[in-house]
Amino acid sequence: MKGQVGLLQATAIGVGGTIGGGIFTLIGVAAAKAGPAALLSFVLFGRSALGVVLR
Repeated sequence: MKGQVGLLQATAIGVGGTIGGGIFTLIGVAAAKAGPAALLSFVLFGRSALGVVLR
């Protein structure tokens, strides 16, 4: 099987992994400092972001 990943695709994979790791780290730090309120803030933000996307 010949490799089909080009420079753009490899860059996108690297950037996606970096952003994804940062999101999980941020959630852990926020939960440690704010407790259950951090979960509520992420849920509210997610709902508002979904509303903007589906508009």
